[in-house]
Amino acid sequence: MKWLLWVLVFLWSSGFASLGREAWDPFRPLARPSVGSVDEFIEAGWTGRSLAPTGRASREVLLRRLSFDLLGLPPSLEEMDAFLKDSDLNAWERVVDRLLASPHFGERWARYWLDVMRYSETKGHVTDIERPFAWKYRDYVIDAFNVDLPYERFVREHIAGDLVDPRPGLGGEVNIAPTATGALFFHEMHFMAVDPVKQRWDEIDAQIDVISKAFLGLTVACARCHDHKTDPISQRDYYALAGYFYGTEQGTARVAPRGASDEGIVRAERAYQKFLDQKREGRRKAQSAKNQEYFPISEELGVQTRGDASTLQKLTDALKMVDPTWSHWVRAAVDVRGVDVPLLIRGDYRTKGEPVRRRFLHVLGSGSGLSSDAGLGGDTSGRLELADALATHPLGFRVWVNRLWFHLFGRGLQATPSDFGSTGGTPSHPDLLDYLASQFAVSGGSTKAIVREIVLSQTYQRASAVPRESDPENRWLAHQNRRRLQAEPIRDAILSVSGHLDRALLGESVSPWVPPHATANKEANIPLSGPVDGLGRRSVYVQVRRNFPEPFLKIFDFPDPGLSIGKRDVTSPPSQALAMMNSPFVHDQAHRWATKAMSAGESISEMFRQALGRAPLAGEVAALEALATRDEVAHVILNLTEFRYVD
Repeated sequence: MKWLLWVLVFLWSSGFASLGREAWDPFRPLARPSVGSVDEFIEAGWTGRSLAPTGRASREVLLRRLSFDLLGLPPSLEEMDAFLKDSDLNAWERVVDRLLASPHFGERWARYWLDVMRYSETKGHVTDIERPFAWKYRDYVIDAFNVDLPYERFVREHIAGDLVDPRPGLGGEVNIAPTATGALFFHEMHFMAVDPVKQRWDEIDAQIDVISKAFLGLTVACARCHDHKTDPISQRDYYALAGYFYGTEQGTARVAPRGASDEGIVRAERAYQKFLDQKREGRRKAQSAKNQEYFPISEELGVQTRGDASTLQKLTDALKMVDPTWSHWVRAAVDVRGVDVPLLIRGDYRTKGEPVRRRFLHVLGSGSGLSSDAGLGGDTSGRLELADALATHPLGFRVWVNRLWFHLFGRGLQATPSDFGSTGGTPSHPDLLDYLASQFAVSGGSTKAIVREIVLSQTYQRASAVPRESDPENRWLAHQNRRRLQAEPIRDAILSVSGHLDRALLGESVSPWVPPHATANKEANIPLSGPVDGLGRRSVYVQVRRNFPEPFLKIFDFPDPGLSIGKRDVTSPPSQALAMMNSPFVHDQAHRWATKAMSAGESISEMFRQALGRAPLAGEVAALEALATRDEVAHVILNLTEFRYVD
C-alpha cells in the first residue's frame, strides 16, 4: 500500500489533481455571465438536486441578522418596532441603506480586514514592545470602509500610499494615504535579533505572504525555498516580488502641517526621529561593512540593546506627553532605492543565486494588462507599479467579493477566502463569483454596492431552518446559515444591551484587561491592565497585544495577530460557557443592565427583546420572573445560547 500512496502523491504534485479544475481558472479574465441576479445563479444551482428552499425569515430575525452583519450591533427596540410597523414594500431596502450609511459599518467591516493584515499594536517576542500609534492604521481602515473608498485606491494606498497622489482625511489630514502602508510592518519583531539579516528576510517574507493572500488569494510565500508545490508560482516569482520590499523601509510620514504654536511637539518629534535615524544608519553601516552591499533596515532593527530600548521608550513617552495622538505623523513605508534581489538557494540568504528582475507574478501578467516579463522596477522600489498591477487584476476582484459573501453567509463561494489556489478547492458558484466581480468592477470598486446587492437578495433573506439534510454543508444555499457571533459582536452586544456602550468613533486604543493571575518570564513584561469593561468602548478599539490579548475576546476565537487570517476558527469549548457565567465583565454588565432596566421601568419582556430580538414565550417570562433579582434575570438572558447566535 505504501507504493500506492507515493504514486498518488506524485500524480498530485505533477498536476493530475488539477484535471478536475479545468472548468475553474481563477487567473482568467472576468467573463460577465448572461444571468442577471444573485438569486438566479443560486436557483440555477438547485437544478437536479433534491432541495427544498426555505421561505423568507421573519422581520425580527431579518433585522437582527442585518444589524449584526452590517454594524456588529443588535438593533434597538425603537428600530425593531419601527421596522415591524413599516408596511411599505421598500421597508427592507430603506433599512439596508440606513445601516450602510451608519458610521458603525466601518467599525464592523474594518475588523474583518484587520484579521487579514495581522493587525497588532505590539511587536511580540519576549518583551512585546508597543508599536507607537499603530491604532492610526485601524482608524484609517474604519474610515476607508465608511467612505466606501474605491477598491483600486484602497489597494494602491496599501502598497504605495507614500507614492500615490495625496488624499485628504476626515480628521483634517492633508494626506491620509501613507497611513495604509503601515500594514506592511505588523509582523513580529525579535528584540535584539541575533541575526538581523535573517530577520530582514523574514520581514520581507511576511510582507509577501500578507499582500499575496490579501489581494490575490494566493500563498506566494510558499515559494521562498522552492517552486510552489501546487500553484503556478515559481521561486523566481517570489524573489521578483521580494525586490519591491527590499528597497522599502519603515519610517514616518507627515500627514498634516504643523502650526506656529507647536514648538514643543516639534522638538519632541525631532528627538524621537533623530534617535531612530541614528540607530538605523548605525546598524546599516555595520551590516553593509560585513556584506559589502546595501542593507535595508527598518527602525526596530536599529534598536539592539536594553539601553536603546529604554531610551526609545523615554522619547516615545515624551512625545505622547505633548502630542498624545501624534496628530501630524504616521508610521509608514519609505521608498529608498531600486534593488533586484538574488534568488536565495533553498531560501538561505547565505547562498545567493543570480539577481531576479522585479516584476509581477508570471501567471498573472497577461490578466493585468501588463507584461510580467517587462519588469516593473526602476530606480525606486517599484511599489507604485506593483500597486497598479495588484489593484487592477480580476483575481483581486474575485477575492474581494468572495470575502464580502463569506462575511454575510459564514461561508464563501470559494470556501477558503485567502487561498484561490489548487488547495483551496473549486467555488460552489463560479459564475456567480464572476458576476459579482464584474458588478464590482462596473461599480468602480464599491464595497457597499456589492454588500447591498447581496443583502437585498432572496438568498440572503431566507430563513435558517434546515428543511432536509440533502445538503448538510448548505453549499447550494437553499436556506441561510445559522451563525455564531464572532468575539467582538458578542462583547459589543453585551455592552449595548447594558446601556454602557460608548459609540464614539476612532481614537487611541484602550488597554486590555489583564487578569491578576497573568504571568510572564519577567514581571516587567506584564503590561498594566486596562479596566475590565474597556471603558465601554467597542471591541475594535481595545488594544491588540500579541502576548496579552483581551481574555474575553480570546475565549471566543479572536485570531492570532501574528497570522494573516481570512477565516476565523469557530469553536464551542466549555470555557466559553464558563466565561459567560463567571467573567467579571459579564457580571459587571449584567448588573449595569439590571440597574438601567429598573430605573427606566423596563419589563422582563422588554429586556428579553433587547437581547434576542424577539418577544419571549409565556413559559420563558414565567421562568425569568421566578428569579430572585433583576441582576439574575439579566445574567440568565446573556447566558442563553440564542444570544450568541444569529439565525
